[in-house]
Amino acid sequence: MIERDQLQYLKNILSLHNKHIDYNLLEKIIYTIKEEPDLEHNILDSFSTPQLNAKMNIVKHCDKLGLITDQTEITIFGCWYGSILIPELAPRVKKITAIDMDDRVVKIAKNKLFYNYENVNFVSDDIFKDFRTEYEKTDLFINTSCEHMRPMSEWGPIGPKSLYFNSKFGVPVTRKVPWWTRMKKTAHFAFQSNDMFNIDTHINCVNNIDEFKTQLPKNTEVLVEDEINDERGTRFTLIGKYYEKSNFSLYIDIPSEDIDIFDKNILKTGDTPMNIRTKEQFAKHYGDLCACKQIYADAIGADFILYEYDTNFTLWSENIKKQYPYLTMYNIINFYKIHLMYELSTKYDEILFLDFDVVPMKNENFFELWDLTKGIAVLNNNNKITKIDSVTDTSQTIRSPSSKYFNTQAMLIEKGLSPKNDVINTGIVGINKDHLVKLNYFENFKDNLAMMSELKNSSDIFPKKYYNILVGIMKHYFHLK
Repeated sequence: MIERDQLQYLKNILSLHNKHIDYNLLEKIIYTIKEEPDLEHNILDSFSTPQLNAKMNIVKHCDKLGLITDQTEITIFGCWYGSILIPELAPRVKKITAIDMDDRVVKIAKNKLFYNYENVNFVSDDIFKDFRTEYEKTDLFINTSCEHMRPMSEWGPIGPKSLYFNSKFGVPVTRKVPWWTRMKKTAHFAFQSNDMFNIDTHINCVNNIDEFKTQLPKNTEVLVEDEINDERGTRFTLIGKYYEKSNFSLYIDIPSEDIDIFDKNILKTGDTPMNIRTKEQFAKHYGDLCACKQIYADAIGADFILYEYDTNFTLWSENIKKQYPYLTMYNIINFYKIHLMYELSTKYDEILFLDFDVVPMKNENFFELWDLTKGIAVLNNNNKITKIDSVTDTSQTIRSPSSKYFNTQAMLIEKGLSPKNDVINTGIVGINKDHLVKLNYFENFKDNLAMMSELKNSSDIFPKKYYNILVGIMKHYFHLK
């Protein structure tokens, strides 16, 4: 152990190399080891070269991403003594919440090593046990101890405890709402694990960085991945952000006077129009149809929002009706759901729309199965198109796939474009904000509706024998289901 006079010699030697060295931390370390001699190796190991390289690797990448500013609030999971990250980050950020299960370690960090940092709050706790209010304000979550605890994908849904020595993970307690979904939209994460399986306290090592990725929370985007080799193994770094997801549905209980009977041409005597039957069944099964979507959203870590006949819809529909009085309530509702997608995109990165009659049968995560960066996920109904020479007055309604197909075909021909198109069923739509911007659905909304009004009165765009059928289709703008 270095005594006080020896410490002065060491300081004198170091000052020859750099006269601006701050010796405060060095003195605190030496005195702490003297007071806690059984922790000498443990404390010094927290400042070892591998530890320094690993922690500074995270700082380097976070700096490049612009994640560390004087307004940044950081939460560190498994902070240990905070030996490297605290003195490196505390002077540069607004606040740090440092959490570790080891009460003795936390007290040493708080009372002996880093008591001079007023913006650092040390907490002795199991991060899997309770949700802390600090998490909601956190800009950057750092965990360089992932090998010591459950996968970060289980933070919130599973817990407590985070550390189990006698079994792999112990008996889990499942929570309803994953905690990652409660984070601020701009929050990022910086996680590290390693392949050092031979260390007793490492209960959750990984073999490679791809395996580490499988332990990330759902709905994450990796921005940085890196590897650091030292004499004991390889450390893996993943830095990224959490994508917010929304699962929403729309239930508008249309007043009886606003219901349009679109299937008159195929109704038999005594039949109830489909819109009326739908209205009755929706009201009857309202509770179950809401619950199944909420359960699914909880299972995949998404928010569920149900939009109904409220003030917002009333104002929006009245405005549309004023501009386009010929639109039916059915038309307006379908345009409204597209409008809602744009509204939701101001908060959520990816959006899943489910028609009110859609019932999720499995808890498979839609956002994991469908890569929405590649396009808009919708069902293609091309196989349900009736050939035009088979179309009759009673072969379909104005909402059938064939009607939608020929409706779109007429518009494409009018624009001088190829009439080839797909029939899209929008009962289920998966989309991200980038593709909503590209779609720019409402940019030519007025012109498109004007084109429809013109086409419905034109008899020369198709042969005369089809005109009487197609003119009925043209009376409505059914771009959507």
